[in-house]
Amino acid sequence: MKGYITIVGMLFIGMATTFFLVDMFSESYSRDAVVTSMIEAGKVASVKAYDHSSRVNEHTVNLSIETFESTFEEELTKSLTGSLTVIEFSYQYLMTGEDVKAINIEISDEDGNVYATNFRQNISEME
Repeated sequence: MKGYITIVGMLFIGMATTFFLVDMFSESYSRDAVVTSMIEAGKVASVKAYDHSSRVNEHTVNLSIETFESTFEEELTKSLTGSLTVIEFSYQYLMTGEDVKAINIEISDEDGNVYATNFRQNISEME
């Protein structure tokens, strides 16, 4: 009888560990998928947000921040396809003069989870 209790205990510990690892890896995969979608949406939005009318210097490209934000939200909503409902978008821009050097993007979903990524492109000054 003593051996059965040990076997059942070992089975319980093994099953609990397996459940914990599967849950942890599936959560990590879903978080990485959202961040990857954010990066891809940021790349698309940065290309669409080029302000072609303000090209003065051949080594400078200006981004239209309003166009970037609206395009990013539209592309991210398309790429998530209903798996996540975004409640809030937050943008923080690192500016040098009028050039955008980097963008910190955070989104919040209905469960209160915050997904963040830093988006830096070397498009404002080519050296």
